[in-house]
Amino acid sequence: MKIKKILSLILALAMILSALFLSGCDDGSNNDENETSGIVTLNMFVITEKETSKEAAKRVQMAINEITVPQYKMLVKINYYTADEYWDALYEAEKAAVKYIEDGKPVISASEDYRNIAKMTFNEAIDYAFELKDVDLLRPQLDIFVVDDYDKFLKMARDGRLSAIDVTYDRKVLTKYIHPTIMAATTVDKKVYGVPTNFAMDGRYEFLVFNKNLLDKYDYTVHDLRDIERMGGYLELIKQNEPDYYPINDLPELAGGVETYDNLLYTTSDLISISQSTIPMFLNNTKYIKFLKAVKSYKDSGYVAAEDGVEDAKYAVELVYSDRLLDKEWEEDGVKYQAYLYDLPRVSAREAFKSAMCVSAYSLNSAKAAKLVELFNTDWELADMLQYGIRNEHYRLEDDVVVPITVSEDNTYKMDNFLTGNVYVKHPLAGEEDYVKEAKITNISVAPSAFFGFDVTFSNASDESVYRCVEMISKKAISLIESGEMSIDDAFNIANKELNALGCTWNSDGTALQGVFGNVCKQMEDAAKNNTKFYKSTDEVKRYNEKYLSKEELAEMEREIAEADAAANEAEGEGTEEGAEGTGEVTEGTENAGEGTETEAGDEAGDEEAGGEAEAAED
Repeated sequence: MKIKKILSLILALAMILSALFLSGCDDGSNNDENETSGIVTLNMFVITEKETSKEAAKRVQMAINEITVPQYKMLVKINYYTADEYWDALYEAEKAAVKYIEDGKPVISASEDYRNIAKMTFNEAIDYAFELKDVDLLRPQLDIFVVDDYDKFLKMARDGRLSAIDVTYDRKVLTKYIHPTIMAATTVDKKVYGVPTNFAMDGRYEFLVFNKNLLDKYDYTVHDLRDIERMGGYLELIKQNEPDYYPINDLPELAGGVETYDNLLYTTSDLISISQSTIPMFLNNTKYIKFLKAVKSYKDSGYVAAEDGVEDAKYAVELVYSDRLLDKEWEEDGVKYQAYLYDLPRVSAREAFKSAMCVSAYSLNSAKAAKLVELFNTDWELADMLQYGIRNEHYRLEDDVVVPITVSEDNTYKMDNFLTGNVYVKHPLAGEEDYVKEAKITNISVAPSAFFGFDVTFSNASDESVYRCVEMISKKAISLIESGEMSIDDAFNIANKELNALGCTWNSDGTALQGVFGNVCKQMEDAAKNNTKFYKSTDEVKRYNEKYLSKEELAEMEREIAEADAAANEAEGEGTEEGAEGTGEVTEGTENAGEGTETEAGDEAGDEEAGGEAEAAED
């Protein structure tokens, strides 16, 4: 502590001498040591574990201030609360801050003004800050806090309780630290309301793995069977002629790239780009009808091992889930296999959200607050301190790995790594050295859902009533199909008529829906354009299936890739310009304690063994 104080005093002296020297070189203004410090006090709330002692929390808070006060002119009060008490305490602080503003921001009394660090000279402020045992606020305020629940985050953003963060750095710099899909989770109505933490998202690739020996025997190719709906003839051949094999182990819930919303809206993306359109799933949806009929037929015909409760059999076709790409071809025990990438991992905004550091809409120093949020997410020293405590007191570094130090109960400091900012920038805890590397490999091709960040809204009660009626009709139709009470054709016909009666119809040329669902589809389109525009699939994913495409399909794929890349690059350029416009400054690169950045993960993933053997790929 004393060494840091001496270094900080040296830094302060250097800053003053530098200012004096520079002032003699410009307009001759007197920037002397009697100028006020301009240090801003910020009030921050974090969630801690129950083991953290009050004394340890204060010591870590003041150690953080030994960096933020002299270097960034920020004095930070950090309030540590356990999860069960956090939100009540936060709401009380918010109410007090609102009342202070509504009361006209009363002037600090003369008896308290002597503690106003902003009015001290810089030297006085340094002395004052380094003698403090705790930070006492002179007025009610709320500046920074952690949100650990997506629904709470979304509500607070929409209720105007969060400040839109001015991204004071190039978006390319930001997404080196934060995965773009995760970053999009804190974007609401085209504004960023927090910096989310990185983590390994729960996304799985879907593959169809084919026994090539059997394909060759019956003169089929992967190209012939890449859609579930087109497998019927082949599965029947296997059923009739290969008693040692089940035709297929299991069936996907939906066709590749298909997603639904509220069991009502339906859309289909591909491996290259994210869909920006949707339709009601029971409205003239021939593709969905074909898929459902194929699934029912295969189950009724005894083609599906899972339907018969059979596991660990031999299969002609196997539906495989994996958190990374499989080899495209391999051989095992004399059997050759070929893998077809059926679908990508796709996540909703809720699934891409673990926690976020946010700035209160009632902060009177929102720019400084946003800067502190940035620091905790890009500066490894501050990130380590907030997470692990004081180095060589609460933990030590051994080969860039954090090893906790056993301390007394009244000096215990324990935090949740996913609630203290960017996991990637911190040194890893002993035993968790591979987490970041594995997370990058898992996340590299996780795609945002076509419904990412979409939350349907209505301009009036009548429109919402129509939507809810259609939602009920869709759920009823699904239930009747699944129970076998009604045929697929009958369920679709009845649902389609009911939808038409509620005004769910196409315009005269069949290009757009009218009425309530015209508005709903437009909302989805706008949300998809904004929330998925930074997504760019990896080349390995885009071209994974190219061996199984025709010449015409290959040409179409190349065109789609070019268009998708151009759109993503344009969006990235727009994001960079928007970020630079915030304050006109770009953050200098900070040292990253992690193993490279998020955008470098593709190279790492490419070097990893894909797990080509079938048993390694099984779910």
